[in-house]
Amino acid sequence: MSRQSIHLRRFRVLFALILVTTAAWAEDPSYSFEPSNLGYLLKTADGRPVFQYMNQVPAGDVLDCESACCLYPYYTPDGVQVGDIGPVDHEHHRGIFFGFVSVSHKSARADFWGWGQWAPRIGRRIENVSVELVSASKDDAVVRVVNTWINGTRQWFSEETEYAVHEGDGFFVFDCRYQFTAKLELTIDQKAFGGLGIRMRSDGEASVHDANGLLALPNTKFNDPTLNWPDPWYRYELKATNGEAFAVTGVSHPSNDPQATWFKLNKNGMLSPSISALQEVDMKPEDKLDLRFRIIVQDETANPEAVQKSIQSYLETRFD
Repeated sequence: MSRQSIHLRRFRVLFALILVTTAAWAEDPSYSFEPSNLGYLLKTADGRPVFQYMNQVPAGDVLDCESACCLYPYYTPDGVQVGDIGPVDHEHHRGIFFGFVSVSHKSARADFWGWGQWAPRIGRRIENVSVELVSASKDDAVVRVVNTWINGTRQWFSEETEYAVHEGDGFFVFDCRYQFTAKLELTIDQKAFGGLGIRMRSDGEASVHDANGLLALPNTKFNDPTLNWPDPWYRYELKATNGEAFAVTGVSHPSNDPQATWFKLNKNGMLSPSISALQEVDMKPEDKLDLRFRIIVQDETANPEAVQKSIQSYLETRFD
């Protein structure tokens, strides 16, 4: 065989390998995470939006809060936009967010939720440090966020959060792990709500469900944490006036310490599992909180058995 023939054969083999690799890549794309107008947008491997991590406060009067650092908008697999931001009833609410409503350090107090009724909110803000896609495949993705919680010029908490995302039969699953480190001697004051906030649209007929079906418990009250609901999960369902329908289930993992009880904002689309509803939470400098929640965002056509299996498997999962 001539030298020219050998080179030609090698070239053909190399070209074939390139074609195979390119074809495999094209057939097996991954979740993507790209810059958007106010943060970064996570999309499925086939290009459907999942959520935007918003790390910038929108211009104008869209949001009455110094902090963004939230998931908004977020979607069902069929593309229904679920979350709400700056609604007229609570203009500081912002999709899926985390902010304690009252934290104390000696005589100083701070509201990182954005309400401002129990503690000052001006000058109390959550600033984003970094956002990155740490892993992605055609089936799932993990987004990591680092934030710092500041009162004036002084850091009160550092935060590292991971959102692990996958798709089920008609629903997205967001596994949220929030890790906080106290930078001062802090007390998370006893309040019915605060911490994780799951804000949803309320433009239609809404209902709340638990493991027994339509919820039969009395309404919660913002100033009475003893009325919070005790179960590990609750589901909010909405049939919107424009014909869209969705449901969102929030699940508090049993490893959370303190364990959360649930606050529901009456007549509005807010669920908040509060770890400080049963007692205040004292933290010394460098003490840590490690909190886990599963959020299931589903279309009306989602497989109910698959949703229930997702809830149960999460509750039974043990984390080392």
